[in-house]
Amino acid sequence: MIKYLKEINSTSTYIKEHIDELNNFDIVSAEHQTSGRGRTGHEWKDTKNENVLMSILIKDPLIVESYNVLSIAIGVIVARYLTNYLPPKAISLKWPNDVYVNGQKICGILLEGKLPEYVIVGIGLNVNQRAFSIDNATSLSLETEYEFKIDNIRELFFKHLLSELSLFSKNKDRYVAEFNRHNYLKGKKISFNRNGVQEKGVAGDVNPDGSLLVSIDENEDNVFFDEVSLIR
Repeated sequence: MIKYLKEINSTSTYIKEHIDELNNFDIVSAEHQTSGRGRTGHEWKDTKNENVLMSILIKDPLIVESYNVLSIAIGVIVARYLTNYLPPKAISLKWPNDVYVNGQKICGILLEGKLPEYVIVGIGLNVNQRAFSIDNATSLSLETEYEFKIDNIRELFFKHLLSELSLFSKNKDRYVAEFNRHNYLKGKKISFNRNGVQEKGVAGDVNPDGSLLVSIDENEDNVFFDEVSLIR
């Protein structure tokens, strides 16, 4: 089921409030979100009916149990879709799940849930919006100088997403390998907050379990999902 809404506070919030009424792979999409959210509580602002704003509910236990890899996979799935419009070399993936084009953020992804029961994947893909409240953002329209029909983009993306997720369990290793081929952070100095302590290191590959390999001084360690920032 795909439910379309004109305006909502958050598509992910809607799913959480109707969790018992919705089924695996049900999608909720809106033309505008009044309280869209990114990771670590960051506000996600959009211009009405210019982007793909959606959340998908996942109750399949084989996918839910692979929560960490699912986060990696969603970024790859979005990147694969974008190759319909953009050269693959322009697309990169910032761990754990932001999608960049030419160094600018084009898609934000947020995973929430109640493990092991379900995961809600929220996706905000910039399509026709050309002005943003943050500096490092872009959109399909800015990158291609073309105005897209949102309904067409939305429909094609949903088909792509559902097709990829139906094969998720067979392709987990491929998603991690593909993420690493487009790893935006690899070789870059980063800072991250772990257990309340700010640490610094150099980002490496993403591991098969979805964690990020980080070199800290002369040691290597694995970082799971927390806020990671580039040191410029």
